[in-house]
Amino acid sequence: SYGDPQAFYDCKLHTAKSYSEFQAARNRADRNIARRKSTNKTALEVSCPVEFESEDQAGRTNRKLLRTEQLLQFEQRMGCINAQCCPCCKENKLIDVDKAGVTSGKEYICSTCKSNKKTEDDYLKKNLNPVWYERNDDGDIKIVDGEKVVRYDVPPQLENLTIAEKLLIRRACPFIPSVHIKNGVYGIKGHCVAFPQDISEMC
Repeated sequence: SYGDPQAFYDCKLHTAKSYSEFQAARNRADRNIARRKSTNKTALEVSCPVEFESEDQAGRTNRKLLRTEQLLQFEQRMGCINAQCCPCCKENKLIDVDKAGVTSGKEYICSTCKSNKKTEDDYLKKNLNPVWYERNDDGDIKIVDGEKVVRYDVPPQLENLTIAEKLLIRRACPFIPSVHIKNGVYGIKGHCVAFPQDISEMC
């Protein structure tokens, strides 16, 4: 099951009036399933058998089918949600991997980078990503093939800093004018300002 009840209705299996129409609808359904398998669409691990009941139970059957369809659609949405990292802006986002085409082997690029036509080099040149450059033992920036070695991970020396140590080495001191509104609710009034901080003597 791929959690798409509308695909079942589009095949018109349930409205076939003859055996030939049913066979044609079944062939359409088989081709639809084969196409989903070939594009590596997310398949569910649950299955719901289709039951046909008499007309006097039609009301109960409709409610039962509606409940089953909603269950399959919910399972499909949850099964397709996955965290992906954009190679350009390095942001992690929850996306529908089927709609984004990630399951078919296509590289994921977030909608912001697509609309702005951004690449990884654009973020590096404008210093928009929290990156650092690997250095040699003598302290100089390491150069490989004429390019600086870019690192996005947190250095081991900075993984377990205390709050006081983080405040000492931060390059900017933010000022956020927050006010207490009522019952523990806070808001921001005025401009948020980041003051540069000289850390040359510290690090």
